[in-house]
Amino acid sequence: MSKIFHTYIKKYQFHPFELLFDDSVREYIKTEYTEKTSTLYAIVETDKACFLPQTFLFDENFCANGKIKVLGVEHNVSLNIPKTLYESESELSDSLQNNFRRIEDFTDYCMEQYKNNEGEKVTSGALYKLLATIDKQSSSAKTMYSNCPLWNILTNSEEQLAQYNVYQMINFF
Repeated sequence: MSKIFHTYIKKYQFHPFELLFDDSVREYIKTEYTEKTSTLYAIVETDKACFLPQTFLFDENFCANGKIKVLGVEHNVSLNIPKTLYESESELSDSLQNNFRRIEDFTDYCMEQYKNNEGEKVTSGALYKLLATIDKQSSSAKTMYSNCPLWNILTNSEEQLAQYNVYQMINFF
């Protein structure tokens, strides 16, 4: 027989333990909610899930498509990368939503920074697919890293990798 704790939680944010103490991401996950409103912190047990980083590829819809494994079973997943930036509960998302009316405006703006005016016209999605890569050496079962053109524009850096935690992605999507 399992022990189960039931409660009603109308709003929550998921942050893995490692991110709570990582100063480099603290500003991106800090919100009015996390700083002043939330009153309950929980440590929970979940089924073990892991990324299979070698299976992930990017498509023209700004998605990373690949597999995760839960309890030994592989599942196909599609992670909409702009959505994680634009629609999450964070100051970064608030800023993006204030500066861009739609998520497509945000992605088009970022990808315009990479386009060469002298060359062929290429869609933002096609260019994203060409430039985005999973860093398979840095990635692990718990955390996947990518060279993400959108993230590079937001951070003004070609060298900082975007980070995705497996449980955050499962929760978000």
